[in-house]
Amino acid sequence: MYCPVCGENNPEQAGFCQSCGAAMTLPGPEGSTAETKPLGMKWHKFMIYCALFLAALSNFSGGIQTISGIQYGEDAEWFYFLYNGLKALDVIYGVLLIALAGFILYTRRQLARMKRNAPKLIVTLYACTLLMSLAYPCLLTAITGINVFNVSVVVNLLASLVMAVINICYYRKRSHLFVNF
Repeated sequence: MYCPVCGENNPEQAGFCQSCGAAMTLPGPEGSTAETKPLGMKWHKFMIYCALFLAALSNFSGGIQTISGIQYGEDAEWFYFLYNGLKALDVIYGVLLIALAGFILYTRRQLARMKRNAPKLIVTLYACTLLMSLAYPCLLTAITGINVFNVSVVVNLLASLVMAVINICYYRKRSHLFVNF
């Protein structure tokens, strides 16, 4: 069945276009068609073609940097010697960032394929990001005794929270489009 708005080929049972969100008009009992305003899918396309790829790349490279101690420069060994547990924290956090990069790519794939669980995955993704963005500075402060909560940390936390809210609202309105198993 082809979308009457954008012409995209959709499965026969689709109630809405998987590309533009328009209702797939079917004749009603009297032969009329229902008119509904199509839901825009530009944010969805931005998420699957740009934002999630960049987020995965950022998390992967951040994980590698954290595991290797690059953030401390040439003094990495000195920091690790001075603060007991810092190396373990950095390795664990780095591995979690790399795992999160994999989860981001998995979520992106589910969103692109309009899978039923995709909207829940994107919310879970931002919840994990928010949790990790809060836990690492807390643990780093506990290990070093230095308050590492700065503008950058607060902005990162707020960005994760804002993205979670935006995506919850956006995908809640379009949950009917995610029908594939």
